[in-house]
Amino acid sequence: MSVAAVYHQLIFPIHRQPEVFVPFGLQLLGVGHEFWDLGHIDLQGIDLKSPPFDFIERVVGQEKMDRLNTFRGPQGKFDIVCLSPQTPEWEEKKALFAKPHTHNEPEIRLILEGEGLFTIRDKGAQYPTFVQRGSLLVIPSDTVHSFALTDKQTITALRVFQTKDGWVPNYLN
Repeated sequence: MSVAAVYHQLIFPIHRQPEVFVPFGLQLLGVGHEFWDLGHIDLQGIDLKSPPFDFIERVVGQEKMDRLNTFRGPQGKFDIVCLSPQTPEWEEKKALFAKPHTHNEPEIRLILEGEGLFTIRDKGAQYPTFVQRGSLLVIPSDTVHSFALTDKQTITALRVFQTKDGWVPNYLN
């Protein structure tokens, strides 16, 4: 189950299976959080910088692929990011994701494996949002957030970009 908590207080569930709790404050910001059943995932031989559409479609199904393409738009792209202790420049990448930042486009992530914690900020409030395999998280552009791994120390995510630029953070400080 995916959960978003506000100061350890759970808020009303959105009706999905398994249930995903989305705090009202996140709903007001336009944050979307869903849980998708995923097919078998084998990244062997897949170009992570430009995964083929048929691979993504096999994982999520045609209907959800259509939704991902709507998020992506005609000028965008997909990529897959893997973060674990075996990742080159592991400590540096963790530190970059952990610093509060925004993006000029929505941050759209479908978690393929592992888990992590996005912390979404607004007007002094912090919304820790747990993601795991099957979590689809959409954070609107210009929304302050950061990301950290859980104790499992691994995550693999499909990233959806609306431009060819890819992941471009705007750090706060």
